[in-house]
Amino acid sequence: MWRRKRIKGKWPKRADHMLVHITREPLRIYARWLPDGAHAGQKVIYDDSKRPDELYGRHLGGLLGVVPMWTSVNGALARAQSNHSIRELGIDAITQRFIDEGHRFAEAGITKPANIEVNTVHGLRVVAPTYETPSGQPEFYAKKEVLGLDLERPLLRTLESFDNDGNMFESVMFERIQIKSFDDLTFDPRNPDYRF
Repeated sequence: MWRRKRIKGKWPKRADHMLVHITREPLRIYARWLPDGAHAGQKVIYDDSKRPDELYGRHLGGLLGVVPMWTSVNGALARAQSNHSIRELGIDAITQRFIDEGHRFAEAGITKPANIEVNTVHGLRVVAPTYETPSGQPEFYAKKEVLGLDLERPLLRTLESFDNDGNMFESVMFERIQIKSFDDLTFDPRNPDYRF
């Protein structure tokens, strides 16, 4: 996935390019920042069934940025590059957030998109409905959201969120989505392939 998030008012110059492995039950996540994006070389592992309040990571930030360590999922190190918890990483969480917002849109009388286009994002063609809220933040997650729905599969592939001033504060693009089976070693910091 590619992602950018405005943190403390700053929009990053480069997007993060990440490889993410996720299982749902239990929620387990392995994420690695790839060399062609921002924060290259960082890695995190989260396993809700073993340590639900902590994640393990390397290069999380701060003075000890090169030391792998356990840290709180809601702590400053874990939130240094995102306004969201590690639990909200991945297509399922982002789709669920938009579904939840959709219920609030309906309650506010927003029953159809303000605009629909077909766009190409990173070479991927998507149907892109735009939803605009009457009041914006903080009542809604964003003043305006542009979704990118896959033309071939019923999947959310892109999301752009804008604040009340029209500034983008979040951009996410799922470059490739594959269903795979993972063993327990995929979500274990002792995996020798990870070299934490």
